[in-house]
Formats: sequence, structure tokens, C-alpha cells
Amino acid sequence: TRLREIFEQGLAQFGGPWLAGPEFSAVDAFYAPVAFRIRTYGLDVGKGQDWVDRVLAHPAMQQWEAEALAEDWRERSHEDELAATGVVTADFRVARPLDHPSAALSLSTRSVCSHGNVSPSALRPKWP
Repeated sequence: TRLREIFEQGLAQFGGPWLAGPEFSAVDAFYAPVAFRIRTYGLDVGKGQDWVDRVLAHPAMQQWEAEALAEDWRERSHEDELAATGVVTADFRVARPLDHPSAALSLSTRSVCSHGNVSPSALRPKWP
């Protein structure tokens, strides 16, 4: 995949462990949300998997995901689209009925569908 090429090239060219060298940089911040998608869809990113594991283990990413999972707001159209796409077999979000007033506000959070996909949270990490 193109992501595999990008990750492997950056790690090889700049020596890792981050995509552009030994220090966390803008390129890592740019691709950080993609790490959730890579995990979600089980994409093969070759040697880039070490970077994915490293960025997902970063405290800011852990906080980002934890806050997203704790979020109780729902967007009805997103929930309807998810239901039309597959069967939710596990939902890691805090429980909130769709008729709650917060349902009008929009945040995507992590849900597992019967086809194995997990949609990542849509919050931004707080990088140090």
C-alpha cells in the first residue's frame, strides 16, 4: 500500500524511530490519526507497524482515544449510517441514548462492526 511505502521510506531514510528521524515531528502528527485507521482495518504497513505501535502507545494518543470513548454525544445520521452498514457487535463508547439532547452534536467514536472495522475517534491529540 502507499502508506506502507511512505512509512518504510521515512523510517529507512531518516533512521526512525519516528517517521522523520529520532524526534517526534510534524509528519508524525500528520499521520497520527491514520494510525487508528491502520489498526481499525488491519492494514499491512510492513516495517511501519513499529511506528504505528509507537504512536498508538504515545500518552497523547491514549488520552485522545480515552476521551473520545468517554464522549457521550451522538450524531443520529452517523449512527444511522453505521447501522445501515453492518451490525454493531461491540460499542466501546459510554452509553447515551440517541434521543438525548447531546445527540444533535457530532463526534465520531470507536465502534466495532460485524465486519471487524473500528472507526476511530475524531478528537485531536494534545502533543507535548
